[in-house]
Amino acid sequence: MASTMNLEQSIILNDKDVDKYLAIGTMSSGKSTFLNSLIGFELFPSKNEACTAKIISYYANPVRDEFLYKNKRSKKPTLRKRLDYKQIEEWNESLRIDEIFIEGPLRSGKKKSFGIIDTPGPNNSMDKSHREMMQKALSKTDYRKVFYILNATQLGTEDDCNLLSFVKDKCAKSKLVFVVNKSDEIDDTEEENLNLVSKNVNAYLQKNGFENPEIYFVSSLSALLAIKTINNYELTRKESTDYKRLSILLEENLASYNINNFVKKPSKSKIENELWNNSGIPELLNII
Repeated sequence: MASTMNLEQSIILNDKDVDKYLAIGTMSSGKSTFLNSLIGFELFPSKNEACTAKIISYYANPVRDEFLYKNKRSKKPTLRKRLDYKQIEEWNESLRIDEIFIEGPLRSGKKKSFGIIDTPGPNNSMDKSHREMMQKALSKTDYRKVFYILNATQLGTEDDCNLLSFVKDKCAKSKLVFVVNKSDEIDDTEEENLNLVSKNVNAYLQKNGFENPEIYFVSSLSALLAIKTINNYELTRKESTDYKRLSILLEENLASYNINNFVKKPSKSKIENELWNNSGIPELLNII
């Protein structure tokens, strides 16, 4: 395995040649779980409250086994053998840190390095600086794509409409990819099903000024539990229960409901895990 001590080849110091992706969304969208599913383990804190208070750039590198960390004021990164969401929570609360840069492992099966930039949810009424930081991140133009995370169960909220309006004015529409997260929570009934939700999402985005939006349907929780199982991470009792429940629930690939992404049928993953393959995340990894 390549040495993690070679700083000259570090992405964190030489990021110009690495594709970067910005993730934005309201606090209820499940953005942290989505990002964790892309890198293949739990790094971004995920709670039913504001979890991200800083701009966090994570450079996922398949040849790294350890972590490099620096904040905006640091000249050189620090090597860390371990890093998890608890440490990120501590950094989020620190008044001495305003922006975080991390380089670390990529465990979702992808072989190509990429950078993902997490931003605070702009609808935190307790801290207006969260919105300011999100706006600052969105003002940059060097992203390959901007992932806008929608909650499949909460379309059309005031917070979401406000954020869509801001994004429409500040972000090139050609870079926008809409990710409908928590798609596993949509019931399969005559009144509520993914076919109907897919049409509603498309109409909702067009109504808000996004013509022919590129839309992906995912279950980030399914993907994260699946990749943790594949990589032999120990699941909690609740996670094990959720894994079994979701394995039964997701009998069909969520990518079948995607819109305007020019993929006629779900791609075949090299990972032999049905829950992972049906989660919709492999299709997103294919465009990264």
